[in-house]
Amino acid sequence: MSSFIKGLGLDLFDFKNKFVCITEENNADANFCIGALISQALSDQAGGVCLLALHHSILHYYHVGMRLGHNLSSLVKRKFNIVDSVDILDSTNGLKNNDDLLKTTFFLLKNKLDQVRENCGKIFILIDDLSDFMNMGLSAKDIISFVQYLRLSLENEETLVISSHYNIGDREQEFIKNFLTLTCDLRLDVRSLETGFSKEVTGSITLTRKDMNNVSSWSPSAFYHYKTGERTIKVFSPGNISFSYTV
Repeated sequence: MSSFIKGLGLDLFDFKNKFVCITEENNADANFCIGALISQALSDQAGGVCLLALHHSILHYYHVGMRLGHNLSSLVKRKFNIVDSVDILDSTNGLKNNDDLLKTTFFLLKNKLDQVRENCGKIFILIDDLSDFMNMGLSAKDIISFVQYLRLSLENEETLVISSHYNIGDREQEFIKNFLTLTCDLRLDVRSLETGFSKEVTGSITLTRKDMNNVSSWSPSAFYHYKTGERTIKVFSPGNISFSYTV
């Protein structure tokens, strides 16, 4: 998976204390980006992952980990921990207040995170997919408040990674997407192919990062195409040689 990070020019990027957002337009699937960052974190001897899984089941991530060479079940509590939507629903049974739901979710995640903190100094906290909170009845403002509170609770050398799906024209989803893209340090925008079906290209990735010499401005965006296969993803700049990796 290091080929994905290196291919996007992120092998020298300092993820410590950074906020990374992955936005996914309707009909696109950015799951391979989440897998790449999980692998990136776990490949570091001091690295760990705490995942808030709102979109997929726990088994999904275990299968992703196995394909990338990480037995996540053997790493639980030491280098990897997960809270999923089932955990949240079980813990909020009978609660109707959105504030109570978010507080319960925060403390579930914090308890799992604290277990990983005992063994790891460099931790990626991932949320996949933030927009799924809306299926629990939360508004965009509720969700943004949760993200802001979570960011304030993070410690040095911890990285926050959030993926969020959006449909063009959905005001709530676009509100969340705009908040993420304006406040993050690095953003990956994954989109399906606008011109329709192609045998050569599935979609595009636009990578933008803050200028480290001037954090109030952004460096020029880098644009890539990607092609999904049965077990691999090929990523390439338009007109250039591709690089591929297992998913």
